[in-house]
Parts: sequence; structure tokens; C-alpha cells
Amino acid sequence: MNASGTISPRKITLAFADADKMYDTMSENTLKNISSVTRPRNSDGRGAATLTADGITAATFDMTGAASDFRQGTTDATFTADPNVVLNSSGTVSLRSKDVQYRNPKRYTQCTVIRGNYEIADTAWRWGAITKRTVTRNDFDISD
Repeated sequence: MNASGTISPRKITLAFADADKMYDTMSENTLKNISSVTRPRNSDGRGAATLTADGITAATFDMTGAASDFRQGTTDATFTADPNVVLNSSGTVSLRSKDVQYRNPKRYTQCTVIRGNYEIADTAWRWGAITKRTVTRNDFDISD
């Protein structure tokens, strides 16, 4: 008996920890910590076991070079970089007030088994906040 078929790559999802930073005039996010790796639509019930067998964990990925920004918008098309603090009606920083976008995370995998056997989305999302920077007299060069 002869048979042929196609083995489709499994889809995996990278989840990121919330990213917060102090205002620095830049929209760039430097905190790119993956909190989990999962398989959406685990229809065969072997998703976690397969990831474990292949040695795929959050540590499989080194996101150091990945692009990530704090932004406003709800889709790739409407997102614009935004380095500003968001305040609520009482004037305090709103937690999780920024969308944080991670671009091309699949480029930064350190695991060769992923390249042919798994698909990773080109974009991942999480939340974060940019907090106010405290400015003191020492931050300025003041002369009489």
C-alpha cells in the first residue's frame, strides 16, 4: 500500500508579560518577556505534550532583537507609535493603557525544530503603561 499526505505545521501562540516603563520620549519597548507558549485550538489533545517533547518553552525564544513599541490603535493598520503617558480622569497613570506590539517574533527562535514544524504569528500583542518621569532641579544645568 502506498500513501501520501501532508504534515501541516502546528500553530503556536507566544504570550508576553505586561510591559511598563518610565517616560523617555521613545515608543520603543525594551521589555520583551515571553510568559508562555501555547497551541491554540488544541484539537488533538497533544499540544502541550508535543511542545514539551520538542523542548519548546518561553526560553526557546530570544526576543532581544525583536521590534516592539508602545502604541495606540487596535489593528496593525491603525497602530501608531505613541511614547506618551496616558492619564485617567483623576490624573493618575492608567494601568494597561497602552497596546504593546511585538513584530516578527518567529525570527528570534533559537530552536531549529520550530522552523519547519510550527507556525508563529508575525505579530503578537500585550498591554503596558508608560509612567511619568520625575524631574528634579538636578536634571537641569542652572546658572545664575
